[in-house]
Amino acid sequence: MLPSQTQRVLMLLALALGFPALAAAAQGLMPPDGLGGWALTDLSGATAGWLLLATVPALALAALLAATGNPLTGVLTLGTTFLLAVPAGSAAGPLRRAAASAATGTPGLGYCLGMAAETLGWALVVAAAWVLLTACHHVLRPRLPRRLRTDHAADTASRSSSSRAVETGTRLGSLVITAVVGGGITWMLARGDSAAQAIGAVVVAFTIASMVGQSVAPSRSPLPALLAPALAGAAGYLFLGFTMGRQTGALEQALFDGTLPGGARVLPMQFAVAGAVGASIGLGLWQMTVWTARSAKPEGGPSV
Repeated sequence: MLPSQTQRVLMLLALALGFPALAAAAQGLMPPDGLGGWALTDLSGATAGWLLLATVPALALAALLAATGNPLTGVLTLGTTFLLAVPAGSAAGPLRRAAASAATGTPGLGYCLGMAAETLGWALVVAAAWVLLTACHHVLRPRLPRRLRTDHAADTASRSSSSRAVETGTRLGSLVITAVVGGGITWMLARGDSAAQAIGAVVVAFTIASMVGQSVAPSRSPLPALLAPALAGAAGYLFLGFTMGRQTGALEQALFDGTLPGGARVLPMQFAVAGAVGASIGLGLWQMTVWTARSAKPEGGPSV
């Protein structure tokens, strides 16, 4: 459901308070070789440690937002804060860096496999954040003042044991449909080398994809939609690795020619974090649509 006025104010405060520490930790994050862009393998242990430590205040503020209402509000706020404070650069940077570090040719397959693995690693980060936010929602919500608590349209009805098998299948369907639709739209929209263009493409793609996935295979849990962007990104990297990646210099040539597929222009962090932001927006809009339809249903009338 869309955030209430109270939650919107809290979201702005969370962005303002969570931004400084992340922005300070992100200073000098870009590798000094001038190629721009970074993957986790480009970061030193100290840099990654400071970035992890600086995420704690933003995560705590997102946990408070998750407790006040819809946990998706916490995902949206945490992801937006991270994207605004931490520059990721362009995927052209890691690709050129891989080419420059190769003794002969470019290890395109190895590069794509490494990026796919990193994307799945970011998926674990998103899953861990979701588990923490939902736990805070259940634990802290009863202890908050009533004026800070906002009801939302997420379906929390208990499930019987006979429906769990169907629910598992629905989650898988939602995951696959969201990943396929969002991945396809991302490949069409991500046509430039700028980070803003890549992030915008992923956010728009998975806002649409999460609504489609929930409409075709509705899931009680938002987690499949939140993980779908990383799944789509990893699948895209694997596809590129086993097609273009086997040809020496093919990825770099496509980059310089402007024909590099959209999936290769998005970094793992952008797939996971921007995708989670887009999915949270899409899921919130879908929940609002369902809530409106149920509210408009006549008393004793047919279900919508």
